[in-house]
Amino acid sequence: GNVLYFHNHDGDECDVLLLGHLDTPIPAGGFVPYRETESRIYGTGVAENKGGIAIALAALRALRFARTVRRIRCGVLLTTDETVNGTAGRGVVEELTAQARYVVGLKAGDREGGIVTSRSGRGTYHLETVLPRKKQVTEATVLAHLYRSVKAMEDLSDAEAGLRVALRRLELDAPFGRTPEKAEAVVSVRFSRFDDGERVEQQIRALAAKRSSKGLRLGVTGQIRRPPMVATPERQALFEAVAEIGRNLHVTVLPTHRWHSSDICFVSDTVPAIDGLGPIGGGERTQEEYILRSSLVERGALLAMVMHRCASADDQ
Repeated sequence: GNVLYFHNHDGDECDVLLLGHLDTPIPAGGFVPYRETESRIYGTGVAENKGGIAIALAALRALRFARTVRRIRCGVLLTTDETVNGTAGRGVVEELTAQARYVVGLKAGDREGGIVTSRSGRGTYHLETVLPRKKQVTEATVLAHLYRSVKAMEDLSDAEAGLRVALRRLELDAPFGRTPEKAEAVVSVRFSRFDDGERVEQQIRALAAKRSSKGLRLGVTGQIRRPPMVATPERQALFEAVAEIGRNLHVTVLPTHRWHSSDICFVSDTVPAIDGLGPIGGGERTQEEYILRSSLVERGALLAMVMHRCASADDQ
């Protein structure tokens, strides 16, 4: 679908840009219809990212009611390829966020009041077994080589450095009594420093190129999809301003890191940015995705005050 951008001014620069997405990841098990309970709202996409869009609308209406929205140069950017790593919309996100003084992401916050101050970068790699031309190999031999290679890649993980390498999918197509026709795997990498992501990518390619004693090796396709969202001093200062507003509103606000990447990872490190200003919720991309009904009002008020603070920052 089309990337949508709304703004209330004619200039190039925004005081604050709200960033969300319209596409909805469908969880394993299929689409979950909307339903409400006394305290929660369930359904596919309520936390990622329909609830965030609802919060943005609530904040804008509050600012309009207070007759201050016209004094805030505001933009709202809604992408449609967030769930496929922003492959088409990355350029638009980079261009428009570079013209914003502050960027606020509309992803859901967690039950502890988490505001996202950093996110991991992401790389995805597809491994395909390359069979020797003149040798017959069994499915056990092929699977053992693929497993050993993936295990060596997972061993590159370093929890202290915020680096994880994990198997996401393994597929073997082996007709009975014949050489396997297909043996593939998908490996995902999460990293907190871009240099680590680049280094691990080189190591994955080197491990894949090693031939086994039977002549097997792995072909590799894929690359780094998103850089990490780094917690810079400017972003820490923005978080502290949000936390102060939260205290005044009696809304819990705590910093948190997310392993999942997002379009906000495309925002330049020089731009103050935070994420998780949507409603409180959880279970994203699962059958139990939900948001707390009570958080819609308090998070709407929080976002409205944050937008007002971003616009008046230079006057204080």
